[in-house]
Amino acid sequence: MPKHEKSQERYQIEEKPDEKELKAREVLSTFSNKFSFGRVTIKNVGALRVLNSTCLPVHYRNWFYDGIFDREEKYARIVSFNDILVGGVVFNKDDVSSYYIMSFSVLKQFRRCKIGTYLMNYVLNVAKDDPAIKRIHLNVHVINKSAIDFYMNAFGFVQKKRIEKYYKTLKPSSCYELEKEITH
Repeated sequence: MPKHEKSQERYQIEEKPDEKELKAREVLSTFSNKFSFGRVTIKNVGALRVLNSTCLPVHYRNWFYDGIFDREEKYARIVSFNDILVGGVVFNKDDVSSYYIMSFSVLKQFRRCKIGTYLMNYVLNVAKDDPAIKRIHLNVHVINKSAIDFYMNAFGFVQKKRIEKYYKTLKPSSCYELEKEITH
């Protein structure tokens, strides 16, 4: 039996969204009937891999996608438009008081449709629901000005530090670690 077959049912798209999901969807209220929201499943994890390789300058290895099913289901979220995956976020609790956003992707032609805002609101709502979480952080390539602006201007992330030689295959190889404090 494949490793994830036993947990496949757990990762189906929600029939009835929870409060955090509904709150995050408010930003898409004018578009909500055109989009579907859900969890990463065995059936759509391949589409998430394609989305990330299309949108991000780095390619994640198999362990990254396999690891999605080893975490609580709330740590990954996707958005589809007409059954095409157009956005996704994968994050993790990296210590007792913080979440780390591992991947955050929205197809370029959907970037002004508030999908990224929905995804970030979802992460923030999950974080605010956990009183132990004090911060969310992520790394972003130093030349990705649009992502840096999105995180800092729309959500109040701040630059904590520049990490040299972070990326092995990108030039420049540096990233910024961005962080947002969570208030409960």
